[in-house]
Parts: sequence; C-alpha cells; structure tokens
Amino acid sequence: MTEIGYSRMRDLGCLPDLLKSLAGKEGVNRVFRDQGLPIGLLGTPDVAVPMRDLVALYQRAAEITGVRSFGLQATKDFDPEQHGLAGRYIMQGRDLPGALERFRTALPYHESGSSLEIEAKGNELRIGYRNVYQDIVGWRHFGDYKLCVIANVISGYLGDGWRPLRIETCNAKGPWEQDHEDFFAAPVHCREDRTAIVLERETVRTNGQARVIEPRQMVSLGDLRRLGETLPRDLPAVVANIVERRLTSGAADLDGTAATLGLGSRTLQRRLGEHGLSYRDLVLRQRMRRAHELLAEPELTVRQVGREVGYSSTPQFTRAFKTHFKATPQEFRESTF
Repeated sequence: MTEIGYSRMRDLGCLPDLLKSLAGKEGVNRVFRDQGLPIGLLGTPDVAVPMRDLVALYQRAAEITGVRSFGLQATKDFDPEQHGLAGRYIMQGRDLPGALERFRTALPYHESGSSLEIEAKGNELRIGYRNVYQDIVGWRHFGDYKLCVIANVISGYLGDGWRPLRIETCNAKGPWEQDHEDFFAAPVHCREDRTAIVLERETVRTNGQARVIEPRQMVSLGDLRRLGETLPRDLPAVVANIVERRLTSGAADLDGTAATLGLGSRTLQRRLGEHGLSYRDLVLRQRMRRAHELLAEPELTVRQVGREVGYSSTPQFTRAFKTHFKATPQEFRESTF
C-alpha cells in the first residue's frame, strides 16, 4: 500500500491568522468548510490529520486570498518551538548541526510519510525534506511552508543574517521563483527531487550560538515517542481516524473518506478487506465508541446522542447500540451512574 502521510494541526503555522487578516473570519470558515474539516480542529494543535488535508487547506487559502506564495508567508514570526514537543526537542540542540540531527530524529514522531536528509558534499551542506505527496497538485504552498520551517530552525542558531547558497524545490518553474529569490536572497532551482536549503559548510561550522534551555522545558526522546503513538500507522487506523473526524460534522460516507485518502471507493474497500474489515465495520465501531463516550454525559438525552453519531431515529440507534454492547443506551447509563 502506498504510504499515507499524517501530520499535526500545528503545521498550519500562521495560516489561520494570515487568512483571517486577508479574507476575514468567513474566509477561515470557508477554507475549512470546503475541505470538510470541523473548524474546532484549530483548538487541537497536536491532533493528527491526513497531510493531504493540510496540503489542500494551504492551496485553498492561496486561492481565496490571491497570495501567489502563501506558504512563504505562513511562517512569519513563527518560532520553531511553536511546533510543540518536536519543535522544542529540535531547539534543544547545542548548535545548528546538533539541532539538525534532532530534527531528523523528531520528524517521524511529528508526522509520517516524510524524511529529513542532511548531506555534506565538498563545502556544501544540503538540508532536504522529502514527502510522499510532493508531486501532487497543490503541494507548492505546503512545501514552501516546510521550507520555511527549516529556515526558521537555522535562524534560531545563525540569526537573521545568514544566506543560503541556493534553494531547491519540487515546484515547476513559474513566476513564484522570483518570490523565493526575494524571500531567501538566493538562487532557486526548481523541479528537484526534494525541498532543500543548501548552506556553506564553513558557515555552519564557524558561526552560531548555543541555545539556553529554560527550566522545566526539557523534552526527551521518550516524550516524542509518546507523541508518535498518536499517529495512525496502518490502513485500519488511518480510516478510523478519518471516520472519527468526519462523524463530528455528520458525514461518514465511503466516497468522502476514500477521496480524503486519494483512493477510489472500491480500492479502499478492497484494501480494508485485506485486513479482514469492511468500511461499514469501521464506521459502526467509531459510531459506537463515540456513543459510549457521549452517553457518559448526563446532560445529553439518548435521542441527542443518537443524532450526534448519525442515526436518524432513536429506535434505530437503540437497536444498533444493543447489538454492539448487549445493553440499551438507557441500561448502559443506569449501570454507569
């Protein structure tokens, strides 16, 4: 199976604020609505979401605002440590080489379907980012965002005066090349096999300052491993994650979930079948898990819970719940409280 990449809501960077300043609150709502994402996700920065959704959000924000290189603008004044545990772990490096090694270590716990490559050749040091989606339509803006994340880590050690030897992108040639040249004050090479910043090795060796770690801010590799456990790692977990999120907006159809994964509906069914599952099975599991949680809230009626998880009538919900848990919703409540 082709790898399915996941990341965090944190990877929106300054997108919500920038979009709001250019298109208003309705612009933010519209971008999320167009992608079928609940706006409430903005309040959960560490939640795992399909990377395709993040790519689509960046592309849609660029379309609505007319900003040609939206991704370059979405990390302005965005400190690497705002990337949560992974960002703090990276910036604990004593110097830039140490931070880059930490970046490479931390990335698989922050997201999946990507890698950071650090290559030294002659007097060049290439810091490259690869992603399973770097060839899809709309990647450019999200790829630019990732490029800026690397740049912000470098600035954390070299200050704002550093300049790369060149920038490499997966983008096709176009007018946005000038945006990159202006932004980084360096030549740009397009149609490369990764997104990368190329530095002069001597600059990295002889410049930079040690970072001071604030008390009670230390992040360990164990912390990152626990963070990484929230990333879906196989197809059933990926589909369950998407269904869980879509249920909050009242949608759980097969076609919509398959589209989120970039798959056809039949292909998704077939691949789930290889795991001994059907899409219907997974939807039922997620509905019942959510119903189980909501029934623990005494303020909600059984009817409200049933509607919340997608049932049009209370008897229909009650039958499904009893089949799954061997007890009616009311019996479950009585045994809980």
